[in-house]
Amino acid sequence: MVRRMVMLLVALLLFGLPLTAQAQEWPKVYCGNLSEEDCNLLTQSQAAMAALDSAAFEMSFNFGLSSSEPFAPGVSEVAFDVQGSGAFAGEMPDLSAFQSMDPTQLGEIMSQAPVLFIEGLRSVSGQASLTVNLPAELVAGEGVPAALPINLIMLDGVAYVDLASLVPAEASGADMPAWIGIDLAGMYESMLKQMPDDENLAGQMEQMQALFSSDVMTGLVDAALAADFVTVTRGADETIDGQTVAVFQTEIDYAALFGNEGFQTAMQEYMQSIMTMQGVDAEEMPEGVMEAMTSLMAGLKLTVTEKIGTEDYLVRQTAMDMSFDMDFAALAGMIPESEMGEMPDSFGMTLAFEIALSEFGQPVEVVAPEGAQVINPMTMIPPTSSAQ
Repeated sequence: MVRRMVMLLVALLLFGLPLTAQAQEWPKVYCGNLSEEDCNLLTQSQAAMAALDSAAFEMSFNFGLSSSEPFAPGVSEVAFDVQGSGAFAGEMPDLSAFQSMDPTQLGEIMSQAPVLFIEGLRSVSGQASLTVNLPAELVAGEGVPAALPINLIMLDGVAYVDLASLVPAEASGADMPAWIGIDLAGMYESMLKQMPDDENLAGQMEQMQALFSSDVMTGLVDAALAADFVTVTRGADETIDGQTVAVFQTEIDYAALFGNEGFQTAMQEYMQSIMTMQGVDAEEMPEGVMEAMTSLMAGLKLTVTEKIGTEDYLVRQTAMDMSFDMDFAALAGMIPESEMGEMPDSFGMTLAFEIALSEFGQPVEVVAPEGAQVINPMTMIPPTSSAQ
């Protein structure tokens, strides 16, 4: 149990810590060693994008997996990708109330988040046409097409899906509507209403908020910042749609972070604090946790590239590239041998996402599909006794 808890805590910190570290002075832009001029450009870009109310987009998403243990006979590598385009419009919820907050105000942030989320669902509209390409090695002979066309519309908190293009005519049936709408905003509201009043959950949230505002959390973030694991650089300018764009690249060096002695000490104290909060003896933490994580993190690389207009400060393109080559031998001693035996010797993951924006501020007409059947899945679930 303790080993599993440690692994979970490390996983949560792995991708959340860069955001948490930068959030110490959020919403100030993290500039690293950039010049004052470049930092001002990033700051102006943040304001320009916050005020943006419409744009068209083209996007691509590629995801790959590899394993020393085949996923299927003769298949040790698989790849998925999504290609698409569309447009969106609408004002995002007012986040100004969060501008003076930091991670120590977790409770207040969490209490306001549901309302802002619902507002966002209902205020933003858009449409997209996507193609999902599945691994041919896995779908062959399964009756599933390798390419799935998906047309989506978002309007008034309802997500509409084009079933006519997604489901083959011979399999659709006479009663299947051409479009189905899922009331996401209504569903989320229903979830909140049906959520039971859980005193234990409330107590855990109070404990978590206390932990976020503690010296332990402050020490962890300070140690992460001191590790200097986030690097921001400006490359050569490019031209997109006739406008010069500044190219900024952010790299997150997880090996440097987890290998930093000060961070290792601070993180171990943080994990011990959470274990104590959960009623687990902190002395039971397996030895060599940070050494194992340092070895494992050496295979993780993450880079984010932004291309920002130097005249209007709008982001023209954003790309994220991640690769993670995992050597599970590094976890020996943290995971029981019986479970290690079921794990591959090595496992790799790659992710590449790119989105290009254009037609800023242009009108976007979004219309609900005629005859669409709209459902709220939560209305089909009987309410709990405490919510009645």
